[in-house]
Amino acid sequence: TPSHPTPLPGACTAKKMQRLRRCRAQLCAVALLSRVEVTAGSAGSALDCGIVDRPKTAGPVGCYERATTDCAALSQLSQQSVCPESCPYVAPHPFLSCVFECTTDDGCSRANANFAFPNNHTRTCDVCNVVGCRKCASKTTCAECFDNFWPEFGGRVCVYVWDDRAQNGVHAVSAFAALFVLLLLAMIWLVDRC
Repeated sequence: TPSHPTPLPGACTAKKMQRLRRCRAQLCAVALLSRVEVTAGSAGSALDCGIVDRPKTAGPVGCYERATTDCAALSQLSQQSVCPESCPYVAPHPFLSCVFECTTDDGCSRANANFAFPNNHTRTCDVCNVVGCRKCASKTTCAECFDNFWPEFGGRVCVYVWDDRAQNGVHAVSAFAALFVLLLLAMIWLVDRC
C-alpha cells in the first residue's frame, strides 16, 4: 500500500481548506446579511454601508490592511474616506467580494492583479484591460508590465517573455545568424575541396 506523507505543521490539508472556504463564505454572508438588515430597517441611502469587522471609532483602515465591508460597490467606501491619505485607493480582494484593502496607486496590482488601474476620480482600483500589466496608465494602456512581460504596441499589450535574455533577442539572433553563415561557408569550403 502506498504511504502518504505526514503533512507539515501548519500545512493546508483538505480539511483545513474546507474550513477556510466555509469561514470565507460565512464572512461574506454576515456582511451581506447586515446590509440587508440595514436597508430593510430604514429607507437608508447607499452610504448606509461600511466596514463590518472593526468599530467606527478605530479610525481609517491602515495601508495594506484587509477589512470586510457590506457595501455593494467599493466606490461607496472611497466616498466615506475609510482609507488614509497615504494609501487612498480601495482595492478589492481577488476572491472575496466583501473584502478590500487600502493601497497606493502603485499597489493596486499587488492587492489584485486584475484591478491594476488606479482611478483617481473614484479612488478605487479598477479593472485594467491589459493582461500582464503591473500599473495601467489608462484602462486600455499599460504604463508598466509585470516581470517577464514587456510592453508592445504603445502599451496596449504586455507580451510574455519566457526568458529574460529574450528581451535582448537582437543579440541572440545576430549570434545565431553569424554562426549559420560560418557553418554555411565551412560547408561550401568542404564541398569545394572535394
